[in-house]
Amino acid sequence: IALQKDILNLFFILFLGTLLIYLIQNKGWTYHLLPFFIISEVFLLIIYTKTKKSKRVYFLFFIPILIHIIFFNHLNNTNYVNLKKTIHTLNKEAKIFTFSIDIAQGQALLLPTQKWCSRFSGLFMLPEIILNKNLIIEDKILNLIKEDLEKCKPNFIIFPNKDFTYSKYFLSKNKIKEYILKNYTEKKYIENYIFFEKTNIKKAY
Repeated sequence: IALQKDILNLFFILFLGTLLIYLIQNKGWTYHLLPFFIISEVFLLIIYTKTKKSKRVYFLFFIPILIHIIFFNHLNNTNYVNLKKTIHTLNKEAKIFTFSIDIAQGQALLLPTQKWCSRFSGLFMLPEIILNKNLIIEDKILNLIKEDLEKCKPNFIIFPNKDFTYSKYFLSKNKIKEYILKNYTEKKYIENYIFFEKTNIKKAY
């Protein structure tokens, strides 16, 4: 009985832990979902098999909660899902640069054969730097971005425009604006994203 109680306590802690990780990350990624889903299923199975028949009905209370959490999280990340689908329709060897503060909108969505063209997994530091008017660091980051663009020559440049107006900001910076407008044309929209395609590339779609 004591062992059963310890097992229940252990899986209850694992259940809460994986649930918190899943909700805090809020990315909708499979490797965040699977640990939570598997632990939840095992936890429910243990509750069902180790409790009295008269109380087993209570385990059904957890099922709609799990469904709601997973479904709601998926709805919150539909932009990432749509962006992933769009990126996967591009050339399988395309070089891609995404101006994003969130890795979930960029590098994590690429196919294994596609190339990420930035030294940054996400420009998470940029909004705070701009807010604090740290012009020296801001200029350094812009120089590094321009260097990456010129070195990699991405086939596609993507601007998310949901929380931080990336295109408006970066296209107001001469060193970035000049390179993009000279070498790229605005090609394709999906909701909350602007795509620039490298001029004269072939078989991009």
